[in-house]
Amino acid sequence: MSSDLPTTPTPNRRIALLIDADNVSHTKIAAIVSELSRYGTANIRRAYGDWASSGLKGWTEKVHAYAIRPIQQFSYSSGKNATDIALVIDAMELLYTHSPAREGRNPSTGATIQIAASKKLSFAPAKAVKDKLNG
Repeated sequence: MSSDLPTTPTPNRRIALLIDADNVSHTKIAAIVSELSRYGTANIRRAYGDWASSGLKGWTEKVHAYAIRPIQQFSYSSGKNATDIALVIDAMELLYTHSPAREGRNPSTGATIQIAASKKLSFAPAKAVKDKLNG
């Protein structure tokens, strides 16, 4: 087991769960959500696919049970994967966020400070997650 795995859930760590439902079995969702809970809270949960397809019937019950938002992607042509493209576009939008100017507190002094607006990368996967994904 890797040493950077949290021993208790870290609810302040926000996680986006984006699922290509066309290519992932609904039977895996319990294990996925359980594993993610070890790293934080999956407060964004989306499953992408052609929900008119009979192949996604198993997902219908799961999206409700796990509070996953189904995102419709019609299969207009064969050989093209609109689901993958939509998922990646959403992931990039989530990664690159705009943070408006706001007030904050200096953790050392407790004094009120002004935090400038910024555009920043808002996600960096933990080493343990990268290792699991890569192999």
